[in-house]
Formats: sequence, C-alpha cells, structure tokens
Amino acid sequence: IDAGLDSVVELRLSPDRPRAVLRMGFAGGLASWDEINTEPVSLLGLLVLSSLRRCRLEAALSERARRDSLTGVLNRDEFYQQLEVCVASPHQVGRVGVLYCDVDHFKSTNDNHGHAAGDEVLRAVADAVRASVREGDLVARVGGDEFVALCRGLQSPEQLESVKQRVADRLAEIDFEGGAVSLSIGAAV
Repeated sequence: IDAGLDSVVELRLSPDRPRAVLRMGFAGGLASWDEINTEPVSLLGLLVLSSLRRCRLEAALSERARRDSLTGVLNRDEFYQQLEVCVASPHQVGRVGVLYCDVDHFKSTNDNHGHAAGDEVLRAVADAVRASVREGDLVARVGGDEFVALCRGLQSPEQLESVKQRVADRLAEIDFEGGAVSLSIGAAV
C-alpha cells in the first residue's frame, strides 16, 4: 500500500515458519475478497511453497550425495573433485597438504567385536580427524577404513605436521571397548 498499490494480500505459507509469507499487491482495487479472487492467490501460494520444498529436498539430496553416510565426512568422489580443484588452481589455493589415515588392524576389530563396533570406530576416527583440522580444511572417507584430510593454504609443512599430531592426540583419547584405536598417518605437502 505504501508503494501506491490499492490492496495487498498476505498469505502465510507455513505455520511453523513465520517468515514464510507470500505478499501480493494489486494496483486495481478489489471491491471485496471472496472465493473468486482469493483462490488464485491461494494456488500461487501453494505453488511457491511446493517450489521451496522441492529446492530444500534437492539441496538435501545433493549434500547427501557428497557425504559418507556412516561418518558424515565427504565421500571419495567429492574429495577427488576438491583435490582436482586445488591442483588446477594452485595460485588461488596456495600450498596444499594431504594427510592419509588408515585405521590399524581394522579387520580384526570387525571380526572380534562385530560390525557395529567397527562402525563406532570409523565414526570416532572421522570425528577425531574432523576436530583436528583447521577451519576450511576438508575431511573425507576414501575407503573402508581410510580417511584423508585436505589442508589448503598451508604456510609451511610444519602446519601439516601440527594437524597430524592433533589427530594422533585426539585418537589417543578415544575410549573403545575393544581397546585402543591406532592410525597409520602419512603426510605430503
């Protein structure tokens, strides 16, 4: 109305989202709001809401396709795509380091304690690596018991060694019913 419109209709799109509102302004004044002129507005609101839901679902599916379902870290395909970007544009990314982590004796963990225990170990390792990297670094599960950390913009190789040490320290804190969890960690800059 402030913009010179004669009437404005506001339609709440979702009761649980107070900010999800469709507002429509009309230049020609309507004598009254009845079934005939409110139905198109309601249908437009449903169309907008349906489109928003579809966008949300597509975003969720896209994110799910990038992540390992067990650990929540990136999957192998996404890791290699990100690594390719780093290699293709070194002037933008800077010095890159990669930590390659392999859970020691993982097969025996699964054999002796069951797959649920093995899954618990994998989640704990993923959490330890994710908590040890710097903000902006990437963590991925690239194999059954193999994880990588992609550390971009390193100022020196010592920064990667520092991340590697934090991973080892965090892993030492993991309390697993089957005993200690250890990793073999390789690092390259």
